[in-house]
Amino acid sequence: MAEPLTHQYGIEVVENIATMVVTVAPKFEQQTFVDWVLQDYLSLELMDRARKIAEGLSLFLPANFNQAVGILLASTAAQSRGDKDNSMASFIFLPHSLYVAKNGLCDFDTSMQALYLLT
Repeated sequence: MAEPLTHQYGIEVVENIATMVVTVAPKFEQQTFVDWVLQDYLSLELMDRARKIAEGLSLFLPANFNQAVGILLASTAAQSRGDKDNSMASFIFLPHSLYVAKNGLCDFDTSMQALYLLT
């Protein structure tokens, strides 16, 4: 029997996202973000894990939506060139999309462009 997707979306996903973000935004509070997201993280199902990461991004990225989206999109470059055999690779940016969907209502054009690039 195959392992549930939730188990493949573990702590390393949170750490990878934090590393990608701090690479393009050195002031990002990487460890504080990871610690916050990991509170009760393992008790959550896949979509709730993604939502928790998105909520953490909301808390730790700049409040300015355009600035935050710029950081998120820039942070995806390293992963895009990464391991193509990773079955969860397409899910790594799910929190990014959820972040845009929740926070981007103020800027439709930027949100649509970001969602296009993320998917």
